[in-house]
Amino acid sequence: MTAYLLIILLTLFNALGGMFLKLTSGAGGLRASLRRRELYIGSALYLAAGALNVYVLTLLPLSKVVPLLSFSYIWVLLLAYFLLKEPLSPRKLLGLLCVVAGAVLVAV
Repeated sequence: MTAYLLIILLTLFNALGGMFLKLTSGAGGLRASLRRRELYIGSALYLAAGALNVYVLTLLPLSKVVPLLSFSYIWVLLLAYFLLKEPLSPRKLLGLLCVVAGAVLVAV
């Protein structure tokens, strides 16, 4: 059970890392990006997600862990909608449902 909770946490870290890097992308070039704290927060979150991933792989087989990483899409969709104000269409929701259903079928 702990491994599955860690997967939820690492997928959240992964999605948050991507969101912070997205915030960095509007900085106006490489030099400006290197001066933004969002770059370092996003990178730290990706690093934490990677470390958790390695640990979870000691608890569960790879064939279960990798499909469950697709739960990052849930977080990405929610973060993009609520924090970045990106549109959420029925098509995106249907696609998300298909990805999650496929991950559950493969991993469980």
